[in-house]
Amino acid sequence: MPSHSPKKKPDSSQSLLQHTASTASTSATYQFVDNRLETAQNRRQQAAMNNSAQVSQSKAFQRMVNARNQQAKPIQRIGPGELIPDSDAERETYRAQVNTSYVASPADKAILETPDAGGKHALSAALRHSSFVQLLLRLLPKEKRGFLDRLGGAQVMDTDAMVGRSDYMTAATRWDRIIAPENITVNYQDDMAIGGYVPADTLSGETAAAAGQVEAREAQVKAEMMPKILAANAILHHLVDPTILVRFPPPNITIMMEKRQRAYQEGRGVKIANGDSVSTIVHEIGHYLENMNPVLWEDATMFRRKRGAEAGNTDRAVENDPGMEAEGRMAGAYPVTGRYTSKIYEALGSTEVVSMTLEYMSTREKLENLLSNDPQQLGLILRRMQPNDPGLEAIFDRFHTFFPNSDADRQAIHRRDRGRERERVRAIRTRENRERFNFAGRDRLSDDLFEPLL
Repeated sequence: MPSHSPKKKPDSSQSLLQHTASTASTSATYQFVDNRLETAQNRRQQAAMNNSAQVSQSKAFQRMVNARNQQAKPIQRIGPGELIPDSDAERETYRAQVNTSYVASPADKAILETPDAGGKHALSAALRHSSFVQLLLRLLPKEKRGFLDRLGGAQVMDTDAMVGRSDYMTAATRWDRIIAPENITVNYQDDMAIGGYVPADTLSGETAAAAGQVEAREAQVKAEMMPKILAANAILHHLVDPTILVRFPPPNITIMMEKRQRAYQEGRGVKIANGDSVSTIVHEIGHYLENMNPVLWEDATMFRRKRGAEAGNTDRAVENDPGMEAEGRMAGAYPVTGRYTSKIYEALGSTEVVSMTLEYMSTREKLENLLSNDPQQLGLILRRMQPNDPGLEAIFDRFHTFFPNSDADRQAIHRRDRGRERERVRAIRTRENRERFNFAGRDRLSDDLFEPLL
């Protein structure tokens, strides 16, 4: 026999909610659309701004950062004797974990040769006489080493000229954020269990008991490090073309409170220790520039493998500098920047080639050393950091076998060389025609009258 269930009395509050919801949904159909002319223009302008190249770049950068954060892993270093990932695995690691927009260059891209003594001398002389390198040699700070400085190992750099000259470029590239107070933080307690340093406001107990002292110390550290950050920013604005810096935002600077901590870069963050030098700050920002610039990273890895192949070992890591024996590197000679330049990071696919080269370009003495003893390494980085300098472009075209190029690159170089030769012949014929007309007042005539018909 079927059981009978009493009919449930409807809940009045529920009925009221349902009535309200239905009323709201019904009233939505009577909303008007604003089709006024000025409103339509505003909508078009907003759509144009949302689809602009700058906004698209920002969105792409944010997607890349989000993807990287989701896949973030602890940095793994390869020790001596361990297998070195091949170039395909290295590229895939870089694409997946560092720069998802990376697309590999053609397979025929290669460094065809390493300069011999004659080639090194010719490349060094060409770079030294370029207007860009001459400017650097005039403006880069010199390391001041007095008697007391030598005792303490301190390096004091005169950077006033470069800081003053970089003000306009800092604002134009939006890298003024690198020196904004809100972009610079101070961390205190090393806690690698959570993958970093603990900020002051999270400390507890006796360490944070004197909050006023903590804040005063933080302000003091920022004030001491700010001139060095300013100097590093100015140097980078002279080394790197503004069209490259404007592509991505500046990194966030964190000053680690304890001195003698090891500086490092991760994502958009650059961690420096209290008391670090200007060259160290430039070095760490160099890692950020390498990770954000796929072509630069690709050239650096190709250069590192080329030097390793010349030393006869690209399969297993070899021992690093004294004190870093547990951190493997590729074989190869780096007469200026040292063996640390070929260090291997398995998880991130990063290199030390760019950062070590930029560090050695941050003072006049170190740049002179690179120019004289390893112009190929200097040119490798200058070529990507200054892509719009016609003088440097002509030099790198002339010595194209020393740098990474594909067959398509070499065809473009050949076309540029033919164009330069036509311009050279045109200039010679113009000068000869001017000299042929030997009459008074000829300098007042237009050059067009003397140009040859080519």
